[in-house]
Amino acid sequence: MAGYAPKKFREASGEDPELWLQEFRQWCESAGLDPTANARTRVRIHGIFETLLEDDARDWYEIHIKGKNWECVNLLDNTGMANLAAFNALNNGAIQAVAANQFCEGAGVLHGQAAAVNTITSANFIPDHTVWDEDWLIVEGHPTDIAVNNPNANNGDTIVAPGIRIGQLIYRFKHYFPTITSEKSKFAFNAIVQGSDTVSRFYSKL
Repeated sequence: MAGYAPKKFREASGEDPELWLQEFRQWCESAGLDPTANARTRVRIHGIFETLLEDDARDWYEIHIKGKNWECVNLLDNTGMANLAAFNALNNGAIQAVAANQFCEGAGVLHGQAAAVNTITSANFIPDHTVWDEDWLIVEGHPTDIAVNNPNANNGDTIVAPGIRIGQLIYRFKHYFPTITSEKSKFAFNAIVQGSDTVSRFYSKL
């Protein structure tokens, strides 16, 4: 186990989200928490991550993550797979067998290359549970309030998985967490009065 407590993150002025995430990963490794070991460990990391968020960072989590599902915008629901885990297990040949019209935008381009590039598998679309380095860009994965829609629902809609797992959360945190600097630049105009609110709390009210 780690011999020290993990740091809190509040999004206070001067705090660097990327640096905090790096330190959180180091703490998990020191504590022997390997996200690739099993689902229970990933759930534990998720729980610790959530408890470390306070103030504005907690507001971000409550508003944009908690209680939401995970939508894969570029994957439609006639893949024949029961869930994302089943989809993730497809090899190159099985990916080719899924109808091309179930893949949109960048995912469609990648699917079209699968016949010529035998290293393309489902993991290029639905990443493995690496947690720290999951890339959901190709399917445009993001939190949503839309109801669950499984990969075999055949409704002609996008795939929506239940809840948000720790790898998805960290992907979102790494790429979409609003830093104080960026939010100040977005709202540096005279028509809106921020008052005494911090930037993230002000932003959450818009």
